[in-house]
Amino acid sequence: MNRRVVRIRRLLLTTTFLGALTWLAAPCQVQADAPGLELPTGVVVADILYTPGADTTFAITLEGIGEGFDVSDGTYDGWCVENNGAPNHFQVLLYSSYDPEMPAAVAFYQSDDIPLVEDGLVPLGDPVPWDRLNYLLNHKQGGREDVQAAIWELIWGDASTLERTPAALDMLDAADTFGDGYVPGEGDIMAVILYVDGLHLEGYQETVIEVPVPEPETGTIGDRVWEDSDEDGVQDEGEPGVPGAAASLAAAGPDGACSTGDETWLAVAVTSADGHYLFEDLPAGTYCVQFNPPPGNQFTLPDQGVDDTLDSDAAPGTGTTGAIILGPGEVRLDIDAGLIPEPCVDAGGATTLILAYRDAEGAISTVRSDTGATAPLEAGGDIVTTRLSGTTTAAVNPIDGLVYLATGEGDDRLRALNPATGDLVEIGPLTGGASNLQAMDFAPPQAMAHGFTPGALYGISIDGMEGCGPNCLFLIDAATGQATPLASLAANQIRGASFDPTTGELWVYDPGGKVLSTVLPDGTMTERMTVPDSHQDARTGVDTVFSLAHGCDGTLYAIDIAYGVLVRIDLEMRQAYWIAEYGSASSVFGSFEGNGLDTLDPQWCLCDPGATPPPAADGGGTTYTEIESGDPHARSTGCDASGSAPSGTLTWLSLVLFAAVPAIRRRSG
Repeated sequence: MNRRVVRIRRLLLTTTFLGALTWLAAPCQVQADAPGLELPTGVVVADILYTPGADTTFAITLEGIGEGFDVSDGTYDGWCVENNGAPNHFQVLLYSSYDPEMPAAVAFYQSDDIPLVEDGLVPLGDPVPWDRLNYLLNHKQGGREDVQAAIWELIWGDASTLERTPAALDMLDAADTFGDGYVPGEGDIMAVILYVDGLHLEGYQETVIEVPVPEPETGTIGDRVWEDSDEDGVQDEGEPGVPGAAASLAAAGPDGACSTGDETWLAVAVTSADGHYLFEDLPAGTYCVQFNPPPGNQFTLPDQGVDDTLDSDAAPGTGTTGAIILGPGEVRLDIDAGLIPEPCVDAGGATTLILAYRDAEGAISTVRSDTGATAPLEAGGDIVTTRLSGTTTAAVNPIDGLVYLATGEGDDRLRALNPATGDLVEIGPLTGGASNLQAMDFAPPQAMAHGFTPGALYGISIDGMEGCGPNCLFLIDAATGQATPLASLAANQIRGASFDPTTGELWVYDPGGKVLSTVLPDGTMTERMTVPDSHQDARTGVDTVFSLAHGCDGTLYAIDIAYGVLVRIDLEMRQAYWIAEYGSASSVFGSFEGNGLDTLDPQWCLCDPGATPPPAADGGGTTYTEIESGDPHARSTGCDASGSAPSGTLTWLSLVLFAAVPAIRRRSG
């Protein structure tokens, strides 16, 4: 290089040298400057070993690198970028040839016609084509002198003392044709600059060494889909794995969240015979997993217990996990899904309802949803009575099958009836202002999608209290009766509430306008239907409804105490149809005041799926399936009236070797 230009570059860099010295005194640290490489920021010692007979080609040995970088102490192939002399032993700073903050002295090249410094301004010249130089280094031809000649010709337009051989000219032509915008990928060579001019005021050249771009450490996501036999949301010893369940993997979108519609779906794994699945070779990033169970199953309560490796991570209703942040090389074998039986009508085509009467004896009856056939509840051959004359509402806990009863008229207590034994357990007073409860129900797993806590008991009081007016929605501790007010509902007088086990929505009934609405925990109400007035001859409509209940298939039922009938509410036809009378014909106590109606079937309506899941992947391991188009998350539609899964409820994707996962690895450079 012309010595006058060297003097210009010295002056340019002297103005920043004092600041550089302060910076260099700091400990070495990783700089996030170079795509694909992590380089030290401190001073490194370099030694040149010249190739005999060619003083322009050499090996460079680095010392003092330290740990945790993509370069280390050792010997690298080196190349001259400038064409003046170089020392044998010198200090350097390392810069990626793609670093946007590299010093101007190596970002631009100068020529002989650049003037000396004038008024403190220095023309910088044209940018060095580092992308084309990197292309050249990754597509070498000929010998070392051919490569060095091509480098000098590319940067300076002058091969200096070396011959422009055919191999050198071919490399130049390829670099000019294909090198613009070139970025080395994993395993390719990246030129790393040994920057010298800022460290001492000698006229030494900049050189480069070849550093391979490392392949990023890849991680793993996986674990198990299991049968949650006791439905507590925790993997217990002995609970079996579920084969044939599909797990879909997605990369989270720009918002870094799951279930927001901007995810990119990548692959599907099918669980093996013991319920395990695995996604491997994943670059660092944020992922989502959506589980798709075999027919006849739904998801258990999520995030239960204190051990994240033993809980269920699938949201009820959707089967999707939260965002999984995967670090480089991280292994996450704690992403699980617990399954419980899916809601279904029983073998006789009906849901069994339980009806609590408001009379002196506190009678309890069972009711068939299809015929309205009612029979007194018996335990051990004896008719079950509660002796609770003021029962205002009832709710069956689907997990343990107990019937929870609330009383009003100043009593305001919570009790639990065991329908199998007839035992009545005193829980305690309803505290927190939950007086005169007229509606309550337990939230199914799907209710989580609407903001409710799965498995929790919710109730509505028609009395007002400070901070929560009439029709106050409460969260009730079923173990103690402690009630926490959530929101006041804008209604005349709520007299019935029921969670739909298929959607998780909470439905309420206001007899003031005969209006059915859905409710959120913050009190937001959405009117869904006005029920027509009763028409006795047509056996349609309602007069005085004080209770609601959903069947296992999502059908909504109510009791009309004015006529003593069980009715089915058809939301599509916007009509209520009478099923049958109860009252004196169905109760030995002759009462028509049925104030508590709920689904008796435990575990949110058990059913036998009656279907064999597809076989596990070959060898009992994971099979990947490429997602090409459409909805990758086929869902089961439930069971039919016989208690078996209908054919075609789940579309099983063809099992082929999935090649898209390697394609999503981060390209570096």
